[in-house]
Amino acid sequence: MDTKKIKALLVALDRGSLSSAAGELGYTAVYTGHIVKKTTGKSFAAYLLEKRCTLAAKLLRETDLPVSAVI
Repeated sequence: MDTKKIKALLVALDRGSLSSAAGELGYTAVYTGHIVKKTTGKSFAAYLLEKRCTLAAKLLRETDLPVSAVI
């Protein structure tokens, strides 16, 4: 898989689920999961959790939102 497709995959993952990202790119969810692991060194679940935690931390630092609104 070339760099352009990997970037497209990661963008698609940020928008939704593994299966929806796979569907957007014409791959199976299993194959997409393997590509995520190979590219990021993390499973899809770990990748998604890291992205969500990073976003939550940013929102807590940079806004006045209460924790209950962020989680």
